[in-house]
Amino acid sequence: MLVVASYEGDVRKIRLALHAGEAVDSKDCRGATALNCASLQGHVGAVRVLLEARATVEAMDVDQRTALMNASENGFEDVVRVLLEAGAVVDSRDRNRMSALMLTSVHGQVGVMRLLLEAGAAVDLIDNDEDVSSLMYASAAGHENAVRVLLKAGAMVDSVNNDNMSSLMCASQNGHLGVLRVLLGAGAVVDSIDNYKRTALLLASMHGHEGAMRLLLEAGAAVDSPEHNGMPALSVASSRGHAGAVRVQLEAGAAVELKDNYHRTALTWASNRGDEAAVRVLLKAGATADSGDNDEMTALMFASAGGHENTVRVLLEAGAAVDSIDKDGSTALIKASHHGHVGTVRVLLKAGALVDATAINGPTALVATILCGNLDMARVLLEAGAELPLPGQSVGLDAVQVRQLLTLLQGERRARAAEAGWAGRQAAEAAAAAAGDALLAEEEAEKSSAESRQAKAKRKKQRQKTKRAEAVPGPAQPAGGARGGPASSGETPPGHSPAGQAVAAAGAGDDEGQRAAAEEGPKGAERGLRRRKAQRGPRATSRLVPADAPRIRLTARTGGAMQSQ
Repeated sequence: MLVVASYEGDVRKIRLALHAGEAVDSKDCRGATALNCASLQGHVGAVRVLLEARATVEAMDVDQRTALMNASENGFEDVVRVLLEAGAVVDSRDRNRMSALMLTSVHGQVGVMRLLLEAGAAVDLIDNDEDVSSLMYASAAGHENAVRVLLKAGAMVDSVNNDNMSSLMCASQNGHLGVLRVLLGAGAVVDSIDNYKRTALLLASMHGHEGAMRLLLEAGAAVDSPEHNGMPALSVASSRGHAGAVRVQLEAGAAVELKDNYHRTALTWASNRGDEAAVRVLLKAGATADSGDNDEMTALMFASAGGHENTVRVLLEAGAAVDSIDKDGSTALIKASHHGHVGTVRVLLKAGALVDATAINGPTALVATILCGNLDMARVLLEAGAELPLPGQSVGLDAVQVRQLLTLLQGERRARAAEAGWAGRQAAEAAAAAAGDALLAEEEAEKSSAESRQAKAKRKKQRQKTKRAEAVPGPAQPAGGARGGPASSGETPPGHSPAGQAVAAAGAGDDEGQRAAAEEGPKGAERGLRRRKAQRGPRATSRLVPADAPRIRLTARTGGAMQSQ
């Protein structure tokens, strides 16, 4: 109840709550005491009652704001005076390290500022966020009288924040002429620079504050001082569309052809923005229409890419080359076509731009337009005489798109004729590519076939060798084991099978025949061959026939089978 009554400034309810025993430093949900709430709303009567009840003067809320800070920020002089008399600490800081003097400087509460300064407030304290002082806060907000009070109290006129910005820069950025006069009168350095190498004049140019610029130039500001990327104030004003600021600087002698780190002039920046007035002013001052940047892009190209028709006309009237190219071989027409600016394309074509100019490794204006689906642009280019490219030059362009386009723009009969020619060229290229693929496939097939024949011959030779080894016969074995060998029991000892004996006999015969051939010549070789045949004996009928199977004899006369014996 006490906090609510204090917020409303109801002294009677405050007394009742205190009489009922409620704690004088009761807090709300944000940690604000009754005294904080009463000070925030400027209820001086409620503040006196709470102080009489011994409320804590330096109690803070969740933002570490005291009652004095709340009253100072809102300009309640009576409350500030009562709190100071009650012993409030004048330089207490809140969570952002802002003091009561800083808070009241933001709002220009001159009366409160005087009370705080008389109470000993430190005039050059800075906050914890951007190292901003009371003088900077007052200058940025344009509180001329507050600036006077602070300077009179000894504030440092050239103190800077963590960006190295001074109070003069803060005032210039916002165009506060009155504050600028006070600061310049107090001896502020006119050409001091911040961390981005910006001066007060450059900041005024950036925001188009012509009056501030005139005042700074009269005070001796350097007109061509560049910022961190090399842009002088003239280029900065041109890039922001401030034709009046451009005029002011040119009158002060600014160099019209001064270039930044991108090799761009003020005319380039004004053309890129499409500021026709600034372009006229710069051209009148002698700016070169065809000056190129690091990519060899001219003012006309920038204006064309942005679709600024009036600016394009002004540049062409000033003699800008309509077909100049950048590093990629692009012209102003190609850039305007790519971005779909039909009006700009018409202006360029009327000025004689080459309709079929081609960028390096890129399409013509017509192809780029068709790929984007902009038929209105394509109509303009075809009416100007643009030719359909060869198939190899039209990446992504198919016959259907060409057919639709030509039907729409040239009529059915001309569309068929043009389509046939285009499709024929495309078919020729496809046929040539297919023939090359077929030749490669044929060579691969021949290579595979040769390898296959070699492998087949090798396998055949291996099979023949295996077959000869298996087909060599041995001496016939008598059925039933006539010689008393182990055949009588159905077993064949190792090394004594018919095949094994045949192989051994053949080997022995071969060795003997070779010796005979070596000793007796051709005749010896013939006798050795006869001996081998004799040693081999009669050919076996089959190695798979059992030894005890009945024999079948064939008669030579009739060829018939005789009865088995």
